[in-house]
Amino acid sequence: MASSNLSAEEERSLMECEQYVQKHNIQQLLKDCIIQLCTARPERPMAFLREHFEKLEKEEAKKVAPQHKANSVSDSREDEVSPPMNPVVRGRSRRGAISAEVYTEEDAASYVRKVMWFLKTTRVWQL
Repeated sequence: MASSNLSAEEERSLMECEQYVQKHNIQQLLKDCIIQLCTARPERPMAFLREHFEKLEKEEAKKVAPQHKANSVSDSREDEVSPPMNPVVRGRSRRGAISAEVYTEEDAASYVRKVMWFLKTTRVWQL
């Protein structure tokens, strides 16, 4: 009985994780980041990634700031109390320099999404 509850709990946790990743467009964000990393091939990849994400954050702040000013006609105390907005990261256009195998319609029709989860990973998400 406990194993079925654990399985249901794990399944719920996985669903929440998938929803979070989809809501915040994390897969596309990471894919774009990896493309930038592979294209630039910096000597210090961690520093490059930090700068890349800082740049994205600044771009997002510029987009959010005008919207926030337009919406802040109300009392200034309301702004102090309200929680900060979660920035939405929009996907970038694809680069032409990256090549991959061409998929046929048959490949696309028979595609099955596989997500491999390990118990250790699942426990990390639950914390």
